[in-house]
Amino acid sequence: MSSDDQSAESFHGEDDLNKKKLESLKNLRENINWKVKNERNELLGQLYPLISDWTIEISDLRSIFRSKEINWLLIEEVKNLIELLEHITLEQFYRRYCDKTIYQWKLLDFVNKTGYKDEPEVNRDGKPLLRRTTPLHRASRFKKYLGYKGFVCNRHRWIIHIIRKLFNIYNRLDLNYIDDLGCTHFHVACEYGLEDVVQKFLELGQDPNLLVQKTGNSPLYLALSHDQKKKCRDCLLKHGADPSLANKDGRTPLHVLSENFWDSPNMEMIFELKKKLKPGQVDARDKLGNTPLHLAGPILYSNANHVIRALLEIGANPNVANDEGLTPMHIICKKFYKDSLWELFWNISNDMKQPVQLKRPGQVRTMSGDSNKPKNLNYEDILEAQKKDEILIIDVREDDEIRETGKLPGSIHIPMGEVAHVLTTVSSQDFKDKYSHEKPSQDTQIILSCRSGKRSAMVQADLEKLGYKNAYNYIGGWLDWESHQNA
Repeated sequence: MSSDDQSAESFHGEDDLNKKKLESLKNLRENINWKVKNERNELLGQLYPLISDWTIEISDLRSIFRSKEINWLLIEEVKNLIELLEHITLEQFYRRYCDKTIYQWKLLDFVNKTGYKDEPEVNRDGKPLLRRTTPLHRASRFKKYLGYKGFVCNRHRWIIHIIRKLFNIYNRLDLNYIDDLGCTHFHVACEYGLEDVVQKFLELGQDPNLLVQKTGNSPLYLALSHDQKKKCRDCLLKHGADPSLANKDGRTPLHVLSENFWDSPNMEMIFELKKKLKPGQVDARDKLGNTPLHLAGPILYSNANHVIRALLEIGANPNVANDEGLTPMHIICKKFYKDSLWELFWNISNDMKQPVQLKRPGQVRTMSGDSNKPKNLNYEDILEAQKKDEILIIDVREDDEIRETGKLPGSIHIPMGEVAHVLTTVSSQDFKDKYSHEKPSQDTQIILSCRSGKRSAMVQADLEKLGYKNAYNYIGGWLDWESHQNA
């Protein structure tokens, strides 16, 4: 047999195989009762062996499946992928990350290869029906934060690939489909930073301030929430996105920028938003009373300095208290033992002519009874206090600091953020068992100490508000004590 004959035979053999696969696909569709849930659910698994190495050109996928059926099948595949990505552990995910076959979207690729494009259903007047749930809506419900809070883990990147492929199919950007949560295709594009899709939506007349009905999130809020591309944010602002819009939790785009500290361009965006913010929006309060500056305070990373500086420079008020009565300074001092962030906050606030208020003005008594002096104690006062069992000295530094230096002699150790809770909720017997000291009453003389006297001043002010009228602050703290001991 000649080589030409062998080639022709091979061609016809492959052609016969393709015809059989196409016929199998049609038979599979015809033998499914779409009203029976179990049969529908089994269909996706039966399709995969047929379409995994598909090479046949299909001029119109609708000749085999109805549009509703294609939509349903794609939703099911997306749901399966999301379930895998959400429930696999981080260790399993990173161990298998390079094995792309695990996360294949075979049906989605197959539908894309056929060139299928979704078209809307229409009503009697011929107008498109926009109320429907598509695979894009399902993909957007992926739980993005599955590692550490605030970090978008790598598995999120897979969802972006899926959404990009889905927009190739659901490409009618003049139609903004909306699901039962009030989320639209435009919102999905903003949330996942698809700037070309966002740009096209806006060019076709999409409202840049359309809110998600359930959450009240604006397109700009979504674009800023998930560390997406700057071009998407700029595009929205250029087309009139309002940065003052708050969602149903009272959160604004500025709240998002303050939390998303890992993104250095956020500092530039803070100044961009300031140009468009309405008066008072720099200190907008969420449902817990937190301003953007409250949310920037707990950040432990280097960018925190830049975010806090940017917020203060655009006029954020450092003395606004949230619903718990905490100012941004309270939060900073409760979270950290290092003084650099505290001092930065203090210095910038003074430069902006908005000095931080440590406590309410007014006369208070000292241990000596002088009502015109602040309730600050020095080294000599501490030496005297250590001789008196009835005086309680509390070292409010964090555990790491105590392990490094030991606590102040004669003191008990309660971390700053736990002092008020311990004094107001722990029983007298439990307090004595744990700290080998009588639980203080509101008349007991209490001395607070930290590293330098700054955090302890905050605790002293808090205790005063709780009625502990004889609470005092060791103004020099551990640094002062150590310097005198080494002199």
